[in-house]
Amino acid sequence: MKKVILMLIAVLFSLTAAQAQEKSNVETVDIQLPRFCCSSLTPIIEKCLAFERGVKDFSVKEEDKYVRVTFNSKKTSQEKIEKALGAIGVETPNCKANARAIEKLPACCQSAAKGEREGCDHSKM
Repeated sequence: MKKVILMLIAVLFSLTAAQAQEKSNVETVDIQLPRFCCSSLTPIIEKCLAFERGVKDFSVKEEDKYVRVTFNSKKTSQEKIEKALGAIGVETPNCKANARAIEKLPACCQSAAKGEREGCDHSKM
């Protein structure tokens, strides 16, 4: 009986240590989206980040044109996250948007992503 209790204590201690280690590897960054157009782009960004390895949480701040990302720094980095966003046509300060991916964005966002104009013309539609 004593062996079982000691084993349980050892297992609990190792689980607690593992959780503490994982928490210390968690980072949160704000990535600016200078050519963010409108809310049509939000689900595209969310889908990208949902499948990005190491990303724990994220939220797109449409009004301020940035995305706040919480990730495990042992599994990914800000650079990798920005490259993933660039690959779907979303420009960040450190990564240009992929030209082919821009063509797959909603029509209202393509001109903004190319830098031809800011924002959308939704109010005029």
